[in-house]
Amino acid sequence: MKSFLIFLLCFLTVSSAITENMKKVYKYLIDHGYTKEGAAGLIGNLKAESGVRPDILEKSKQSKLGMNSEEYIRRVNDGSYTNFVHDKAGFGLAQWTYYSRKQNLLDNCKGKIQDLYCQLDFLDSELKTYKTLYRLLTTSHNVAECAKKVMMSYERPANQSEENQNRRAQIATEIYKELISLYGGGDIDIDDEPTSDEPTSEDTTTETGRTYTVVKGDTLTKIAKRFGTTVKRLCELNNISDPNFIRIGQVLRID
Repeated sequence: MKSFLIFLLCFLTVSSAITENMKKVYKYLIDHGYTKEGAAGLIGNLKAESGVRPDILEKSKQSKLGMNSEEYIRRVNDGSYTNFVHDKAGFGLAQWTYYSRKQNLLDNCKGKIQDLYCQLDFLDSELKTYKTLYRLLTTSHNVAECAKKVMMSYERPANQSEENQNRRAQIATEIYKELISLYGGGDIDIDDEPTSDEPTSEDTTTETGRTYTVVKGDTLTKIAKRFGTTVKRLCELNNISDPNFIRIGQVLRID
């Protein structure tokens, strides 16, 4: 029974149901030059830290400060709470805690400390000062490597064990798989419903053979199965070097 509960806890910890915030953070990072793998590695750490929520005050500090997240945000924003910088309480996407980082966060997001995009701008500006890490996140195609490097170089939690590194790498890998499944490694639309100018699934036959227009949720694997071909063949026909990267609206040759 104990072994089962441990397994269940691990499963729930790794499970990474994609939230709207994850989609928004992923789109932001891709738009700002991060690789898909670098973005997933970073998001895996944000999930471990805050659940990828910008409006979270460290739970263990809420009773000590006598405030929940909502009241904390309100009082920081209206200026009635003046110890934000020095209270040693983790806050936001990355659970910023150290006083100089919280001061910079406050300076950048004054009056809207819980705003997702303000925190993302701050996160991006911070990461650019970690030159080796930033280079990795904008060039690497190794999710686990990115996740571990973010944890050890940027987040630096109290538990820096190899086990915890592997756990964050696993969380990031699951998130990566789900995001790639959602977006096919191509253009990202964070809305659940297609917009009016988004192409619908369509395959046509021309003099040079069948073609297919990529829609949201497609991957080369799905398309290959649909048409009874292989990913390798689709890559060859369409000069695709990265099988994880196709974009919505792209017209693919099928044969």
